[in-house]
Amino acid sequence: KENYESKNISSVCADLYTSFQNDRFMKLLWWQLEPIALGFINYAPDSPPIKNIINEANRTFDTIANVFAFVNRL
Repeated sequence: KENYESKNISSVCADLYTSFQNDRFMKLLWWQLEPIALGFINYAPDSPPIKNIINEANRTFDTIANVFAFVNRL
């Protein structure tokens, strides 16, 4: 196993990641989902309609962040 302590990854997450890497189907699934789980959305082409879609999606996350900020202020 890699040294997960230096990467601030809990042992539960490290074990889950390792189990994903040991199963062919899960490895393929994780390859597709990892960028999303880490906050990256891969898209192409870089065009105005695509940028509008991404901006709309980001507004959704902004709303969620605002709700969390409001709740944390209570």
